[in-house]
Amino acid sequence: MPETVPAAPAALGAEQPPEGVAEAALVSVEGLSVHYLGRENWVLDAVDLTHLRAQVTAVIGPSGCGKTTLVRALCGLIPHCLPSEYAGSLRLAGTEVADATVQNLAQTVAYVGQSPDAAVVTRTVHDDVAFPLQNLCLTRPEITARVEQALRAVGLIERIWDDPWTLSGGQRQRLALAVALAMRPQLLVLDEPTSTIDATGREDFYALISSLTASGTAVVVIDHDLDPVLSIVDQVLALNADGRTIAAGGLHEPPPRADRRRSVDAPSPA
Repeated sequence: MPETVPAAPAALGAEQPPEGVAEAALVSVEGLSVHYLGRENWVLDAVDLTHLRAQVTAVIGPSGCGKTTLVRALCGLIPHCLPSEYAGSLRLAGTEVADATVQNLAQTVAYVGQSPDAAVVTRTVHDDVAFPLQNLCLTRPEITARVEQALRAVGLIERIWDDPWTLSGGQRQRLALAVALAMRPQLLVLDEPTSTIDATGREDFYALISSLTASGTAVVVIDHDLDPVLSIVDQVLALNADGRTIAAGGLHEPPPRADRRRSVDAPSPA
């Protein structure tokens, strides 16, 4: 029987912005298109997105439309880690992603992907969560506190000294979430995070995500099964097979359809 995931402690929420800027856009995307170096075609067709703090945005569309490319850009993997470039503007907490430092990105956004095994880098659950915190040169007491809070939040505190490979697939997915939560990001990006979790586990997972947004964390999620997340989604960005926005808006209002293609300051494919 899947374990119940408790609500996240308040300390795990994103650090609050200065007074007076709580409603400022955390993510501002304008006319975004992405080019992977060595490939002919561009991905995404001038996508726009405004994402506020403590908001949940679901990105939907057919396979190959550019959803994963969008979240890679939000995390700064594009253009900093993957050989790529983008046209348009992508600002995270007021800073253009292309100009952001790695440290700034690491302290602002965290990513949980569909393959939890890719996040296992040590031989204990504790050390896996502590690893990125050590890279930030935090003090040992701060690291210990964050590790324990994150593992308690996802229901893995009893497995703190276990080998990650003794966990089930769903538990390793929650471990990946704990690693992200320990960083206390302002933006949490989820790329099909419940792919290895059963139906009950998915509901518990998104109940935890809901508690995070209540404490100020913004969330962008891609998931083929949107039923468990619909209750906490504030807006939906829908892309067609060409990576063009076909609808964007809240779930309880008629979303405006994209009625024109925005021009992009990018070279035409050869």
